[in-house]
Amino acid sequence: MKRYNGRTINAAIAQQLLATMWLCRAFEEKVSELIGAQQIAGLVHLAVGQESVAAGVMSRLARDDLVFSAHRAHGHALAKGADPSRVLAEIAGLDAVSLQPAAGAHGEMTALLAREERRYGRAA
Repeated sequence: MKRYNGRTINAAIAQQLLATMWLCRAFEEKVSELIGAQQIAGLVHLAVGQESVAAGVMSRLARDDLVFSAHRAHGHALAKGADPSRVLAEIAGLDAVSLQPAAGAHGEMTALLAREERRYGRAA
């Protein structure tokens, strides 16, 4: 076990945090790839390099805690337990179920709203 800031972090916790950071990084890299291929239009703020913030903060929250994020919210959503395919569909302006263009979507970053996950989007 390692001590960090007076807290003990065992191997299982460290592995879970690392897995969450890898998920966030892989997701951001996929979004970047899709933007480059012009499969996602509009403005998307990537959070490459900020994976540890999402993993660390979300790991300390209870399932029913509310989350309000800023404009780099993908990792927060994923670390809170959001389905990556749903988050990607929202970023791409697609309906998460049919993968068809969502009503009112303009190909821009949306709010990443998920009431069932107690996640209320981004503030910027």
